[in-house]
Amino acid sequence: MLSLTGDVRLRMDRGQVILRVDFNALCAFEGQTGREALPWIAELEAGRVQSATQLRAMVWATMLRHDPAAMIEAAGHVLDRHPDAVYRAIGAAMPQTSGAGDAPAGKKPVALSIWQRCFADSSLPGFRPISSGR
Repeated sequence: MLSLTGDVRLRMDRGQVILRVDFNALCAFEGQTGREALPWIAELEAGRVQSATQLRAMVWATMLRHDPAAMIEAAGHVLDRHPDAVYRAIGAAMPQTSGAGDAPAGKKPVALSIWQRCFADSSLPGFRPISSGR
């Protein structure tokens, strides 16, 4: 089950900005870019996103939860100051780890990617994907 939680607070020249990846942010990103958010995040995690416009759109979308009047240009300023803002916001939204229980002593827990977490149920017995009719 996808559990989007966690805010990222980033210092800016005049105050701070708070980012949150939630379903509304994913939808805002999709509306702004025409791209599906979850596959885009999987591409980002694989290092294949090369569009500055899409990075800025995702930061803008994550700003809307705490600042509904945020302008997309402000997201560009966030990226100027914090180039890793998208990664940090996604990381805050994915606090669960892949292992059951605690990580072995001395080992840091490994976070599942959003793609793995969203579609983990598809590997369970009895799962039937919904056909889009295409």
